[in-house]
Amino acid sequence: MRNLYIIGGFLGSGKTTMISKFTKRLLDKGKKVGVIVNDFSTPLVDERYLTQLGAQAEQVSGECVCHTTAAVNEALDKMKDKNEIFLEPIGTHLDVASAILPDVIPHAVDLVVRPVVILVDGKRLSEILKKDKAYILDFIFQQLQSADIIFVNKADLMNTDDIKDTTEFFEKKKAQFIFGSALNDENTDELFELLEGKSKWEEKKVGKDEQAIFTHYETYVKLQARMKWVNLYFSIKADHKIITDKIVRILKEKLKSDSYLGHLKMMVISKEGYVKLNLTRWDEEPQITEKVYLDKGEWKVIVNMRLKVDENLIDKAIEVLFDELSIYEIDIINKEVIIPLLKWGKFVRQE
Repeated sequence: MRNLYIIGGFLGSGKTTMISKFTKRLLDKGKKVGVIVNDFSTPLVDERYLTQLGAQAEQVSGECVCHTTAAVNEALDKMKDKNEIFLEPIGTHLDVASAILPDVIPHAVDLVVRPVVILVDGKRLSEILKKDKAYILDFIFQQLQSADIIFVNKADLMNTDDIKDTTEFFEKKKAQFIFGSALNDENTDELFELLEGKSKWEEKKVGKDEQAIFTHYETYVKLQARMKWVNLYFSIKADHKIITDKIVRILKEKLKSDSYLGHLKMMVISKEGYVKLNLTRWDEEPQITEKVYLDKGEWKVIVNMRLKVDENLIDKAIEVLFDELSIYEIDIINKEVIIPLLKWGKFVRQE
């Protein structure tokens, strides 16, 4: 039997951080781990990072897994030798469990569906509740429909009022929730133990509610129209040492005043190793896996961004980024910029 863990949540909620923590634990126990990652385009920082950890990572690209169960089943078929499989849907997913499990369970009969976890950035949720950002809150409502367990992440950044507001919110929903921090391993042991149970979706063998999925899709499209997806992929040659988070800091300075950030992920890769950076709020410092300096040599750079911003501002920020890197005598080669234009959650064109 293979275990399937669905770890969902909105942009910047900490899905990849949580999955990477559990992946390391399971690999240390000698388990074979697979992860299905999902986003609109490639290459993905998450896929490269999880592969570096030792997991088999498969990408489902082009649309949310909610609307492409055939691709999910294909990825599962490639992981027949894996004991533990994680599924990380795109951050703007819908009620992912009811959308995919009615098709996945009959296809992969050896799967045991473990409790579905939906992560929520507690600090961000408190701000959304205070500012009444309905278009985001509607999305979170839809995501929570899948949850067996809600993990209120980044609790270490929350004040007393934040905790009070979110507690009241989830108590009204009569939901099982845990406060903690994936990054700092707060209450992750408790969550890991809860994952040994079975999901309500496994026990109920629920059927697909096509009308509900269509209704959710309307919400899905509205948010996709607001949030832009940007992917940068290029190589650099440096004749001197530069700090790897320079690229993130340039983009931050050019975009922070006029945009809402879902997430910004970056990975710098060479034959010698890699460095991963992550940013989910403009008013915070990037989280850096390891702060190193790039010496002379070639380095592949991947940047994935999801943000609410004017497209012209994105173009200008990218132009400034490459101009400023050239000032530091950094040669940029094999440059690729992808800004997907979305219609009903699918690619219609990319630039």
